[in-house]
Amino acid sequence: MTTAASSPFLDERFLLLETLGHGGMGSVFSAFDRVDRRLVALKVPRDEIPAGPAHPLAAEFEAWSRVRHPNVVRAYEMGRASDGPIPRGTPYLVLEHVAGRPAHQALRPGSVDPQTVEEIARQVLRALDHVHAEGLVHRDVKPGNVLVTPTRRGPGRVKLTDFGLAARTGDRSAPGRLSGSLPYASPEALLGSPIDGRADLYALGLLLHYLSTGALPFRGKTPESVIRWHLDGDEGDGGIASRLPPRLARFVLRLRARDRSDRPGIRPGGAVAERGERVGRRCGAVGAVARA
Repeated sequence: MTTAASSPFLDERFLLLETLGHGGMGSVFSAFDRVDRRLVALKVPRDEIPAGPAHPLAAEFEAWSRVRHPNVVRAYEMGRASDGPIPRGTPYLVLEHVAGRPAHQALRPGSVDPQTVEEIARQVLRALDHVHAEGLVHRDVKPGNVLVTPTRRGPGRVKLTDFGLAARTGDRSAPGRLSGSLPYASPEALLGSPIDGRADLYALGLLLHYLSTGALPFRGKTPESVIRWHLDGDEGDGGIASRLPPRLARFVLRLRARDRSDRPGIRPGGAVAERGERVGRRCGAVGAVARA
């Protein structure tokens, strides 16, 4: 991705330090911002994506910059390279630098204790509550997009990242195209129906299931078998009842209910509606989200 250049600084401002990760759209680098004197993360798309005003990164920044919440990685600004180690004209996003790692790397799926599962649920739900209240659906909730900073007392801060697939509430995928990761795609998204925040809740239910049991609740590995499970496969608990307290297990199963009307409700503004429901032994995640 990087190229030889006369200056190691991108646009005479950002010193690229290391690669944090690669994705379908491009790469994320840690960098030192010598203007604001802080570490940042730079999201840089692949060279194959043509630059221009309609670049997907522009739409991502428009959505991401609207969301400001302690459990969401902050999008500071968007730039376009004029000099330095990435090709001239390449757009890039300047993001908050987070010390955490993706959930499946920061934790050991299958060995995550119930208190940690509950705390991750609570913090991600708070993030989603804010995202949905902005009229957006994230559409790509998965372990790689949930950053966790473990501490001795628990998961620490949890932050939702990557709004590359975010869409307005009520949008639907284009015919023949799926936005998101297939293992975490909601049935309504697969069927091309208009989506709302409950699609994100479905993905979160699967994520919590994976962290709790070490596996997703379907056995098939082919795209066809995964799609069949999402649409009409076995809705058993997949072993989660043996890993979590009954109340928390029931909540996770409800999040990943195939019929979205069986998932926790969404208020007209997008937020989780059920203030009274309790999750786990100590507090109510949904109630906490509604009060956040």
